[in-house]
Amino acid sequence: MKKNEQNFLIEEDSYVYEFEFNLEDHKYRAINLLEVDPNLTIVREGLVPKQISEETFWRNYFYQIEVIKLKYGFENKLRIPGDIEFA
Repeated sequence: MKKNEQNFLIEEDSYVYEFEFNLEDHKYRAINLLEVDPNLTIVREGLVPKQISEETFWRNYFYQIEVIKLKYGFENKLRIPGDIEFA
């Protein structure tokens, strides 16, 4: 995923699943990821801010992580559009 720039250029309205994202909630995790993953840093530097915003980059990154978790049956934060939430 890290080396495929197309994963980071997805428009939010073309997501298959609903995904709520707030950069503030993920900022420390994002900082840590950049410290340990030089490939992610390279991709980010090539895209932000020339092609996408910082928030869009990270929203797409964490969306892809949630899709992978769903694919392998792990708990995730995705919702199918139209699903009703029960409290």
